Amino acid sequence: MSQPKLNKQRNNSHVLIFGAGLAGLSAGISALEEGAAATLFEKSPRPGGTTVLSTGFVWTFEDYEELRSRIPAGDAALQWLVYETLPLGYDFLTRHNVSLAAPISMLGHGRGRLMQPQQAVGALIERFIALGGTLKCNSSLHRLLLEDGTVIGAEIERDSRIFKEYASAVILATGGFQGNTELLARYVLPDASNVILRANPYSTGDGFIAAMRAGAQISQGLQGFYGHAVAAEPARFRFSNLGEVSQFHGLVSVAVNMRGERFADETAGTGEECLNQALARQSGGGFFIVDADGMGREVLKGVGVVAGAVIERAKTYGALVITSPTLEGLFDALAEQGMPRERLAAEINAYNDAIINGREPFPPRGKNRYALMRGPFTAVKVKAGITFTMGGIRVDEKTRVLLRSGSTSTLAQVPVERAYAETTSGTITIGDEYRETVIPGLYAAGSDVGNISHTNYMGGLATALTTGMTAGKQAAVFTVVHPSQV
Repeated sequence: MSQPKLNKQRNNSHVLIFGAGLAGLSAGISALEEGAAATLFEKSPRPGGTTVLSTGFVWTFEDYEELRSRIPAGDAALQWLVYETLPLGYDFLTRHNVSLAAPISMLGHGRGRLMQPQQAVGALIERFIALGGTLKCNSSLHRLLLEDGTVIGAEIERDSRIFKEYASAVILATGGFQGNTELLARYVLPDASNVILRANPYSTGDGFIAAMRAGAQISQGLQGFYGHAVAAEPARFRFSNLGEVSQFHGLVSVAVNMRGERFADETAGTGEECLNQALARQSGGGFFIVDADGMGREVLKGVGVVAGAVIERAKTYGALVITSPTLEGLFDALAEQGMPRERLAAEINAYNDAIINGREPFPPRGKNRYALMRGPFTAVKVKAGITFTMGGIRVDEKTRVLLRSGSTSTLAQVPVERAYAETTSGTITIGDEYRETVIPGLYAAGSDVGNISHTNYMGGLATALTTGMTAGKQAAVFTVVHPSQV
């Protein structure tokens, strides 16, 4: 394909988007609405990404100050982008025929709108095509094309062949790198086999790798990821059943690893993301334990599902669920699964004693301070599930990808002194306190963007929607004339 001349006429702009989940679809439609042409490439045989496997809650914190207090290590500018843009995002969805339920409270921290993922993806695809967009499935990003440091297109893999597509801008929305065991082992976990992929299998870091090759910065928060604990072997299930085997009741349970130890505050974070990340670092996973009262407790505030229903559903997929009328009997049964009985008994008894007597157990427990008191007692074998990575490509508030070699460090806690030099023409400044340099023509959205949530959760679909809309608008109006094209 011949390379088109890029100019400042908006209707000559052509944007390539990689990834057809909520972020990519939102970016594509937004670019088309700005007058650009848009081609959307999807690695899998069908669009939708992990969005179609989600519950469909599009939410974030209702109060920005609470958001910052709970996730202070996240990028404040990007958090504000999500928070400020989300109301416009709801309008965007309804304008493009996505059915949204009335606002509801979510996790006690914010409000959101519920969509039906399949209906939403179908409506957005229909709208994207109606506006003149081109959708190509079974097509993945191989490498970015650059000229004089500016992204001018991409190499695309389809049917084991590589071809080039030139454009005025590229948007990366490939969904993170949770499906890439090598990247997980390098950046996230010491043992990537200790998690279950709770997402589509096509998000293998294509955007992240391509951006790195182009000189992009990596964000902070690479160790973080979002997910929920999943029923471990011998449970058997398909990708379409991931939600049904997810064990959302960690917040009201006592979690122990295979050494018989509590290893985290089960209630830390927004939902279960902190417990799940800690579980991923426990060799062999562990067990969630509840008593008779716990079986009737709501698993996530505002959702209305109780722990007993989640556990019974997991049984239908062959999950290992152990029930005993007494704690001593439960200790015996867990010892048969390889757990040290004396260590487990000492741990649970110390926890119960601390809770009953108003002391802080170890590890501490900030909320849902329930002792295991009334039988029968139930334990479910679990492993961590990974839905999307929280670290990734570093972008600015316009979702422009930042250039590693052209930007300063974000780690300095005090202002950097400016440096000066004496020349024959006088004193000139040769250093500045802070600098961000973008890679012209390159944008990122959704889970390819790093360090919005850091290690706590502030809404994956809201992030995908708002960053996708922003990237599409910004990429559509970006144009540059290269010397070789004049």
